Amino acid sequence: MAMLLGLVLLGLSSIMRGCSSKPAEDQAVPAPAQPPSATPSATPSPSATPTPSASPSVSASSGSDDDQPDAQGMKHTGLTGKGTWQTATLEVAPAKKTVAVHRYAVKVEDGTKLKANDVARQVSGVLNDPRGWTGHQGHSFQLVKDASTAEFTIFLASPGRTQKMCPLDVKMTWSCRSGNNVLLNTDRWLYMTPTYTDLTAYRAYMVNHEVGHFIGKDHVGCPAKGRNAPVMMQQSKRIDGCKTNPWPTTDGK
Repeated sequence: MAMLLGLVLLGLSSIMRGCSSKPAEDQAVPAPAQPPSATPSATPSPSATPTPSASPSVSASSGSDDDQPDAQGMKHTGLTGKGTWQTATLEVAPAKKTVAVHRYAVKVEDGTKLKANDVARQVSGVLNDPRGWTGHQGHSFQLVKDASTAEFTIFLASPGRTQKMCPLDVKMTWSCRSGNNVLLNTDRWLYMTPTYTDLTAYRAYMVNHEVGHFIGKDHVGCPAKGRNAPVMMQQSKRIDGCKTNPWPTTDGK
């Protein structure tokens, strides 16, 4: 009996030692998994649509807003030329035989969508018109197709090209004469200025005014209100009470 009791006590002692061999707080308990954050800031979620690269703004040549007038009422095409030129292949004799016959060529910048021969027909029509410089103080004009034989060249150029080729800042808006080159701005050729209402008349004014500089004429003002403006007045900018007039022989003098 005593032996049986001893065996029971020995068993109980072993059980107690097994339960208390390692305290509960020292047991390795797996830490709870961290809850997933929302989408990591450094890595977009797979469903996120990538931000497209900035698409080109509507180009000036596409004409979304380029044909709208600016604050001064001036319209702009935004045409961008290529810096290369079409040379008109027409030849037109002078309307009169005069002391000075000025040989000229016409070139139109590629990329402006204008045709050199079409422009040359209009230019020669203006320069040979009896109301123009033809016969005025001994001047007449001959259109030639070989620019190397020309005394001067009339360029119809994009606003940017006009700005580069003109000796003064024309603000990509105006035309000019530079030495033996006459630069006509495509924006003005296509849209004139608010001072004019007739495009054909304005084109005649452009040609006569800039060619007038080539033959030595300077700017003048309005002689009197209600009179025709002299062609060498800066009619593109203002008329000061005069009437618009594209011809040298019908000015207000």
